[in-house]
Amino acid sequence: MAKILGNRANIVVRSGFLCAQPAHDQLGIGPTVRASFGIYNTKDEIDRFVEMIRSEIAANWIIPPNIPTDGSLESKVFFRIDEYGKVFDIRIEKSSGNSAFDEFCKRALRKASPLNAPPPQILHEAITEGVEVSFSNNSSY
Repeated sequence: MAKILGNRANIVVRSGFLCAQPAHDQLGIGPTVRASFGIYNTKDEIDRFVEMIRSEIAANWIIPPNIPTDGSLESKVFFRIDEYGKVFDIRIEKSSGNSAFDEFCKRALRKASPLNAPPPQILHEAITEGVEVSFSNNSSY
Protein backbone atom coordinates (compact mmCIF):
# COMPACT_ATOMS: atom_id res chain seq x y z
CA MET A 1 0.00 0.00 0.00
CA ALA A 2 2.82 2.42 0.82
CA LYS A 3 4.30 1.85 -2.63
CA ILE A 4 0.93 2.42 -4.30
CA LEU A 5 0.32 5.64 -2.37
CA GLY A 6 3.79 6.89 -3.26
CA ASN A 7 3.76 5.88 -6.91
CA ARG A 8 0.18 6.74 -7.79
CA ALA A 9 -0.58 9.73 -5.59
CA ASN A 10 2.84 11.03 -4.50
CA ILE A 11 1.82 10.59 -0.85
CA VAL A 12 4.56 9.59 1.55
CA VAL A 13 3.57 7.27 4.39
CA ARG A 14 5.28 4.98 6.86
CA SER A 15 4.79 1.25 6.56
CA GLY A 16 5.80 -1.85 8.47
CA PHE A 17 5.45 -2.50 12.18
CA LEU A 18 6.06 1.18 13.06
CA CYS A 19 8.02 0.40 16.22
CA ALA A 20 5.00 -1.49 17.52
CA GLN A 21 5.51 -5.15 16.62
CA PRO A 22 4.18 -6.38 20.01
CA ALA A 23 0.93 -4.47 19.41
CA HIS A 24 0.65 -5.91 15.92
CA ASP A 25 1.25 -9.40 17.29
CA GLN A 26 -1.36 -8.94 20.03
CA LEU A 27 -3.94 -7.70 17.50
CA GLY A 28 -3.05 -10.49 15.09
CA ILE A 29 -2.28 -8.14 12.21
CA GLY A 30 0.65 -7.82 9.89
CA PRO A 31 2.48 -4.67 8.84
CA THR A 32 0.42 -1.49 8.58
CA VAL A 33 0.55 1.83 6.77
CA ARG A 34 0.33 5.17 8.57
CA ALA A 35 -0.18 8.65 7.21
CA SER A 36 0.27 11.72 9.39
CA PHE A 37 -1.26 15.07 8.54
CA GLY A 38 -0.04 18.40 9.81
CA ILE A 39 -0.80 22.06 9.49
CA TYR A 40 1.36 22.09 6.35
CA ASN A 41 -0.89 19.64 4.48
CA THR A 42 -3.14 21.04 1.79
CA LYS A 43 -6.78 20.16 1.12
CA ASP A 44 -5.65 18.54 -2.13
CA GLU A 45 -3.28 16.22 -0.25
CA ILE A 46 -6.02 15.18 2.16
CA ASP A 47 -8.48 14.67 -0.72
CA ARG A 48 -5.95 12.41 -2.45
CA PHE A 49 -5.53 10.43 0.76
CA VAL A 50 -9.29 9.97 1.09
CA GLU A 51 -9.49 8.90 -2.54
CA MET A 52 -6.85 6.24 -1.89
CA ILE A 53 -8.96 4.93 1.01
CA ARG A 54 -11.92 4.76 -1.36
CA SER A 55 -9.81 2.75 -3.80
CA GLU A 56 -8.98 0.27 -1.02
CA ILE A 57 -12.69 -0.38 -0.55
CA ALA A 58 -13.25 -0.40 -4.33
CA ALA A 59 -10.79 -3.30 -4.66
CA ASN A 60 -13.42 -5.38 -2.84
CA TRP A 61 -16.40 -3.89 -4.65
CA ILE A 62 -17.65 -6.64 -6.94
CA ILE A 63 -21.40 -6.73 -6.54
CA PRO A 64 -22.74 -10.31 -6.53
CA PRO A 65 -25.00 -11.28 -9.44
CA ASN A 66 -28.08 -11.53 -7.20
CA ILE A 67 -27.93 -7.76 -6.50
CA PRO A 68 -28.96 -5.24 -9.18
CA THR A 69 -26.33 -2.69 -10.31
CA ASP A 70 -28.71 0.05 -11.38
CA GLY A 71 -27.94 2.54 -8.58
CA SER A 72 -31.38 2.06 -6.99
CA LEU A 73 -30.06 0.93 -3.58
CA GLU A 74 -28.23 2.91 -0.92
CA SER A 75 -26.91 1.69 2.44
CA LYS A 76 -25.48 3.93 5.12
CA VAL A 77 -22.82 2.00 6.99
CA PHE A 78 -21.32 3.06 10.30
CA PHE A 79 -17.90 1.84 11.39
CA ARG A 80 -14.98 2.80 13.59
CA ILE A 81 -11.29 2.78 12.63
CA ASP A 82 -8.50 2.20 15.14
CA GLU A 83 -5.02 3.71 15.11
CA TYR A 84 -3.79 0.88 12.88
CA GLY A 85 -6.55 1.30 10.29
CA LYS A 86 -8.45 -1.77 11.48
CA VAL A 87 -12.17 -1.40 10.85
CA PHE A 88 -14.50 -2.51 13.65
CA ASP A 89 -18.04 -2.05 14.95
CA ILE A 90 -19.49 -2.22 11.42
CA ARG A 91 -23.25 -1.80 11.31
CA ILE A 92 -25.97 -0.65 8.96
CA GLU A 93 -27.31 2.76 9.98
CA LYS A 94 -29.83 2.97 7.13
CA SER A 95 -30.78 -0.16 5.24
CA SER A 96 -31.10 -0.17 1.48
CA GLY A 97 -34.11 -2.43 1.85
CA ASN A 98 -32.08 -5.25 0.30
CA SER A 99 -30.43 -7.33 3.04
CA ALA A 100 -28.05 -8.99 0.54
CA PHE A 101 -26.73 -5.56 -0.52
CA ASP A 102 -26.44 -4.37 3.09
CA GLU A 103 -24.40 -7.47 4.00
CA PHE A 104 -22.27 -7.05 0.87
CA CYS A 105 -21.37 -3.47 1.95
CA LYS A 106 -20.29 -4.68 5.39
CA ARG A 107 -18.29 -7.54 3.85
CA ALA A 108 -16.48 -5.18 1.43
CA LEU A 109 -15.44 -3.01 4.40
CA ARG A 110 -14.20 -6.02 6.37
CA LYS A 111 -12.16 -7.22 3.38
CA ALA A 112 -10.60 -3.76 2.92
CA SER A 113 -9.50 -3.67 6.57
CA PRO A 114 -6.97 -2.56 7.62
CA LEU A 115 -7.40 0.74 5.83
CA ASN A 116 -4.84 3.48 6.04
CA ALA A 117 -4.78 4.69 9.62
CA PRO A 118 -6.70 7.88 10.40
CA PRO A 119 -4.54 10.99 10.72
CA PRO A 120 -3.73 12.00 14.31
CA GLN A 121 -6.06 15.01 14.17
CA ILE A 122 -9.13 12.80 13.70
CA LEU A 123 -7.96 9.58 15.34
CA HIS A 124 -9.97 10.11 18.53
CA GLU A 125 -13.16 10.77 16.54
CA ALA A 126 -12.53 7.78 14.23
CA ILE A 127 -12.26 5.49 17.25
CA THR A 128 -14.98 6.96 19.49
CA GLU A 129 -17.50 8.59 17.14
CA GLY A 130 -16.83 6.50 14.04
CA VAL A 131 -17.49 7.15 10.39
CA GLU A 132 -20.66 6.87 8.32
CA VAL A 133 -20.37 6.11 4.61
CA SER A 134 -23.09 5.75 2.00
CA PHE A 135 -22.79 2.95 -0.53
CA SER A 136 -24.79 2.71 -3.73
CA ASN A 137 -25.30 -0.36 -5.88
CA ASN A 138 -23.58 1.14 -8.89
CA SER A 139 -21.54 -1.47 -10.74
CA SER A 140 -18.35 0.37 -9.77
CA TYR A 141 -17.52 2.17 -6.56
